[in-house]
Amino acid sequence: MPNKTLAYRVNHLHLNDLNLTKPYLISPFVGNLPCLNFLSITNTNNLVSSVSLTLRHFMRFTNVFGEILHFLSQIKTLETIIFLYNNFSGNLPLRLPLISNLYRVSFDGNRISATISNSFGSFSEPFKLITLSNNCLTRGILETLAKLVFDFVDLSQNMLINLANNSFAFDFGKVRVSKTLEILDLSHNHLYGTLPEGLTSLKNLGFLDVSYNNLCGKTPRGGRLQKIDVSSYAHN
Repeated sequence: MPNKTLAYRVNHLHLNDLNLTKPYLISPFVGNLPCLNFLSITNTNNLVSSVSLTLRHFMRFTNVFGEILHFLSQIKTLETIIFLYNNFSGNLPLRLPLISNLYRVSFDGNRISATISNSFGSFSEPFKLITLSNNCLTRGILETLAKLVFDFVDLSQNMLINLANNSFAFDFGKVRVSKTLEILDLSHNHLYGTLPEGLTSLKNLGFLDVSYNNLCGKTPRGGRLQKIDVSSYAHN
């Protein structure tokens, strides 16, 4: 009988919690996997990437360190991208919105500080969840993401202060707020739902303004919310 070679389709790829003792290469062929729809790299050290064929330089990552892997946009079947608590820095891949089936992007716990590209305002309809907490974002994300409708957004523990006068539209009751939050201005947007209960546990909250939105329900009681002026909830 002739030898048979079994071919397997890779749908999910997890490279999590790998304690690598020396650098290992992430093959550029990852970008050509025809059926890959889930990619997760979390708490992994000593990964080296030759990135995609569209980039001609070599990138080295210690604990997945350096610029974010730009070959991601070549994986057209991706639905979920999760790179948590590594040392990524610089820009998010500019061409991620070209992945038409993308639903979730999570880059929490990295060192992303650059302005978010305007292209991030053009994700396709399936895109509903983005988490960029514990980074160094200061600006740019407001204009680029304001036109999208999300099921869940987490931008906590960045350097963002004023999110007012945009077109954010999401269920505010589902938002997880940073325990170190001191100032939050989300006035003049299109927020709906209730105020998150987590606001009552913020020990350093000194200013809150969610006026001119579409919020409803009772105001949570407790903590420093008791000192917030009622005008901060007006026109809801």
